[in-house]
Amino acid sequence: ELQAALEEEAKAAQTSRAIAEQFEAAEQTWQHSQELLEERSKALENSQEEHRNELREASKERDVSMSELVQSRLSSERWKAALSSESSEVQRLRERLLRKEQQLEEVRSKSS
Repeated sequence: ELQAALEEEAKAAQTSRAIAEQFEAAEQTWQHSQELLEERSKALENSQEEHRNELREASKERDVSMSELVQSRLSSERWKAALSSESSEVQRLRERLLRKEQQLEEVRSKSS
């Protein structure tokens, strides 16, 4: 009976050790999973930050391009206005020249 009790005690101790080993293995697995989760979380945060930086850079480039486009259009409008003004001035001078030529022709015809 003592022998049976000792054997049962030994089995219980062995079972207890096996459970403790399984618990320790599970704890290590859990710890490793936590570390992997932290690494992945940090990698995701870094990736998101890189993406935000790329978006900021693209936004700055777009803003510069838009500014350059606006400046180009303004410059183009100024040139158009200047050419239109020059064209009007040329037309006015042509008309004046034509009038002077007509006056000269009239003076020539009167003097002949």
